Amino acid sequence: SLTINGTVTGDVFNEGTLNGGGTVIGNVSNAGQFSPGNSPGIFSIDGDLNLQQASMLNIEIAGLVAGVDYDQLIVTGNVLFNGALNVILDTSTYNAALQDSFNPVIFNSGSGDMEIITPTGYGYELTVADKKLVLVTTVVPGLSLPDIQSEVVTLTDTIVNINKIEDINEVQTELIDSDEENDEQKGALLVCS
Repeated sequence: SLTINGTVTGDVFNEGTLNGGGTVIGNVSNAGQFSPGNSPGIFSIDGDLNLQQASMLNIEIAGLVAGVDYDQLIVTGNVLFNGALNVILDTSTYNAALQDSFNPVIFNSGSGDMEIITPTGYGYELTVADKKLVLVTTVVPGLSLPDIQSEVVTLTDTIVNINKIEDINEVQTELIDSDEENDEQKGALLVCS
């Protein structure tokens, strides 16, 4: 087990457990458990990070503020993503909500694939945006985001489908004509596509 809370200059290879809230000036290769931060906190690498296939990157989440409420890993160089990202929730201080977003890893460049391991009853989407690994809550116990969000509207009146609008006066005329055809109507709905 290796805990880094200060600054280490030189390359680090981990096959056991690496944790702490320090800085490595050099490259880090991980083939074991890597828990950045001090429950939670920030771990920095001024170099490259190689997360090997056997790597388990443990990210503790106890709120929404990086480095204060959840672990964050900052890498100035390239990250090779492999292995798994293990989400550890502290439900004693944090109540997860749908679409809560986290940036557990910030990097200069990166490639690879990672599996996500989540606590029972929770789900996350893992993407990359603006040189950040983005983790978004998609399922909490009893709630989930639908796979497809539709544009469903409850209709009680006429629907006019418009594929191309060239002249707004034609649309208004079409609506007026539609209302005149059925005096019992209370209004009309435009569905633009």
